[in-house]
Amino acid sequence: MIFSIQKKMNIPNFEYFYFLVMIIFCAKMAPETTRMENFSGDIIPFSIPIILTGILLSRNKIRLDISRLIRLLLIFAIWSTIVIVKIGSYNFENFTLYLFLFYSVIIAFCQIGVYGEKLFPLYEDIMVKISLLSICLWFPFCLLMPSIGESIFSLFPKSFTGFNFLYLFNWTGFGESGRYRNSGCAWEPGYFALMIAFAIYINLRENGLKFRNNKKLLILVIALITTTSTTGYVIMLLEFLMFYVKRLSVKKILGTAII
Repeated sequence: MIFSIQKKMNIPNFEYFYFLVMIIFCAKMAPETTRMENFSGDIIPFSIPIILTGILLSRNKIRLDISRLIRLLLIFAIWSTIVIVKIGSYNFENFTLYLFLFYSVIIAFCQIGVYGEKLFPLYEDIMVKISLLSICLWFPFCLLMPSIGESIFSLFPKSFTGFNFLYLFNWTGFGESGRYRNSGCAWEPGYFALMIAFAIYINLRENGLKFRNNKKLLILVIALITTTSTTGYVIMLLEFLMFYVKRLSVKKILGTAII
């Protein structure tokens, strides 16, 4: 079933909600969801991931390998210093970017410690639901009735490229490409396509290349197609090719070559 993973993997509501929020911040649809990369402006959006991660750790009594985290951060610090010196750029903007990367490493380390093997299936499950919602909103209000869609979604706050519907759907209207593209929860369609492509990879790794009784894969593929992202199409085709070749046995490959 499509919506059974939370119960199947015994993921509490807060842990599920937390990861949904992290994906929303990752999608960078609106200025406040890119706030982690910038130390200026409103402190509240910047604080949300930090506070939620603190609650996540307090709810899950796990022992993080701090020594491993320190070694990882030390390696990253050396690499960052080399890059900064090589480029010769010492402005505040670059400094905040590297601080954000350090922050991302720490947050990811905490998430891996809490979720473990559930991390990737959880990402796939949330992306399936976001993709299904985007299809249900994109098809009638972008493809069939764009004028009605504009009148409805213009009531919501602006995103970087359109209108922000609860951070779950970005109505972008008639784009520069001359067509209505599905941006999903992301700031633009190409970025949404990349997020979907990663979910497709997770699904293929778990189930192999099969569409029968695999509704999640069908939803993800349809959503990616609606983005009309060339990069997304190429990545998806490469994923299919990779898992198709993986499915072939040596005997089949030799038999095909002989024929």
